[in-house]
Amino acid sequence: MSCGAKPADCDSCWAYYSGGTARGAPLGLGAAVNALAPETHQRAYDATLAVRCWRNLDNETGIAGNLSMQLQARTQLDRALVRGLSMIVRQRVSELACADVDGKQARLAFIRTLSPLLDREARARDPVRADRLLMDPVEVGPVTAALDALFPCP
Repeated sequence: MSCGAKPADCDSCWAYYSGGTARGAPLGLGAAVNALAPETHQRAYDATLAVRCWRNLDNETGIAGNLSMQLQARTQLDRALVRGLSMIVRQRVSELACADVDGKQARLAFIRTLSPLLDREARARDPVRADRLLMDPVEVGPVTAALDALFPCP
């Protein structure tokens, strides 16, 4: 949201997602998404470019005024990032079954930290399935099924 008033934040969007790297060599979040869902990574990277494109077209150095174009770019980015995050959570959930005690505890901490970040979108799509993402204890089958149903490949 800050990108509308601070044009430099649009570049930060790209850098935070990709680590400031080229499409094919992402770091951080981009690398994690790319490893699990390469097509989702492509869409997320495209979305960061869409944010930059919107700002280039909408008063590049001042306050943005084209709220429709801003919403379109933000929606594209939000859709891709939510899908990417859901894939990362899904991977950690699926690893629970074969993890040792320390690995299981680490994955559970990860899942319990990131799953709530999906709650807003999950709840908007299907409140019953959204509740499954917050199950405690985490049950691999129901949580994986909920993630797959809530956040299918677009």
